[in-house]
Amino acid sequence: MNIKINGDILTDEQKQHFFDTFGNITDGIFVEHAIDYWPKFEQDEVDIDESVGLLGNEVKEVSVCPYAFYEMAINSDGSYSLCRFDWNHSMLLGRELGEYKSPKKVWDSTLLWEFQNMFLRGERISRAYLLCSKCGLLKQGMPEDIDEFSELLLDRM
Repeated sequence: MNIKINGDILTDEQKQHFFDTFGNITDGIFVEHAIDYWPKFEQDEVDIDESVGLLGNEVKEVSVCPYAFYEMAINSDGSYSLCRFDWNHSMLLGRELGEYKSPKKVWDSTLLWEFQNMFLRGERISRAYLLCSKCGLLKQGMPEDIDEFSELLLDRM
């Protein structure tokens, strides 16, 4: 079991109380900061501090999304999304593939392969029609940084 809390509005004493209360009964415990996970999602009541990462880490934007290489989302309606943060289903897979496809067929599709290669070619920002171009997770979310391996990975794919 993992537990987390938004620490943006907590005092140091409240954070310590959180750790003291739950630290011994959970496998993972995190004090997180609000970040802009969902581009185009209006957040009027939450102030995002773009100078701090999700876990209080240093902010460093990456070009290559590592998640595209090991996960996709299967939505509650059975559709497939390129990204688990595709809250408005603007990056769906499958419709282009025709009739129902199994998750394995979608994962092995040329469409997903092209999506992955787009990152490796350094085209994330230039593809403004994708949520990826403005994704806060790739700046503040502390993803694995595989940018330096992009050419090697592209050659191997």
